[in-house]
Amino acid sequence: MKIVFSIGNGKLSLVTPCLSIVVNATSGRGECLGKGSKACQAKSFEGPLPIGVYYIKPEEVSDPNLIGDLARRSKGDWGDWRVRLHPKPATKTYGRDNFFLHGGDMKGSAGCIDIGGGVFGNTQTDKILSYIKSSQIKIELEVVE
Repeated sequence: MKIVFSIGNGKLSLVTPCLSIVVNATSGRGECLGKGSKACQAKSFEGPLPIGVYYIKPEEVSDPNLIGDLARRSKGDWGDWRVRLHPKPATKTYGRDNFFLHGGDMKGSAGCIDIGGGVFGNTQTDKILSYIKSSQIKIELEVVE
């Protein structure tokens, strides 16, 4: 399984030997929403997830119950679930960290990948979650401009 996120196209693709899922996705906010310029990538809390290669540890998925979803909502637009993105050593993060793949109500994020779905998720976010959780190994996620 591999996941590819295109900042400029606003698409996240999950590809396995058996299927391919493509969903709308955003990263960055304000003037940097969906912009992969180096200047935007370097902006903390505004720029998109920096271009490069990351990996997901499936066991790190956080998928709380209804009360947990609502409680986490008070701290930001996290959606139904989230999972940390770990940059590979060659990925230039511009000193930024704490990147996640997550859902949400509003387009954009402070440097994560937001795949929408609202507070409780939807069919597409549930499919992505299911494939991530079913993996027995780390999943590579590549971010392209």
